[in-house]
Amino acid sequence: MTPQQALPPEGGLTWRDRHELLKDAGRLLAVPARRRFLGGGVTLGSLAMLTGCNVTDSKAAESLLMRISRFNDRVQGWLFDPNRLAPTYPESMI
Repeated sequence: MTPQQALPPEGGLTWRDRHELLKDAGRLLAVPARRRFLGGGVTLGSLAMLTGCNVTDSKAAESLLMRISRFNDRVQGWLFDPNRLAPTYPESMI
């Protein structure tokens, strides 16, 4: 351990405390990073679907985008159906 690591920096945290905090933060950030990776895959998949389209033919592109939009609306309607709310639990079950 160097003298700089032994002395608490501004804020009162030691080098070891900072190291542990960074380790904990790294564990927490792993999940959102995975979600971003999967989201990027979905975007890439959509882009791959559009590569076969001739963008100068606006009717074909518009038709494809409308089909994707309708599909998106159906999925959102299924996910956020107000008639099928998430179950609630009594405090004794928590």
